Amino acid sequence: FAQLAALAGPVLYWADLPEGAVFHLAGKSSTGKTTTARVAASFDGPPDSHANWHQSDRRTGENAAIRCDRAYILNA
Repeated sequence: FAQLAALAGPVLYWADLPEGAVFHLAGKSSTGKTTTARVAASFDGPPDSHANWHQSDRRTGENAAIRCDRAYILNA
C-alpha cells in the first residue's frame, strides 16, 4: 500500500481530479505505522526524510507546496 500510494503522487497531474487523497494510518504502538511511512518516503529519498508534526503551520504549508506532486509524509 505504501509503495503504491507514494508512486501515485505524480499520476495526479494527468488524472484531472480536483484534489488528491489523504491516507491516515492509525493504530496501536508497534504495529508498523512508522515503517510504512519510511517505505513510502524511500521512493523519494532517504527513508528518514519524512517530516514530523513538530514544525510551524507555515513550514508545513511550505513543505506541502514543494511536494505538491509527490507524497507528503508526516510522522509523529
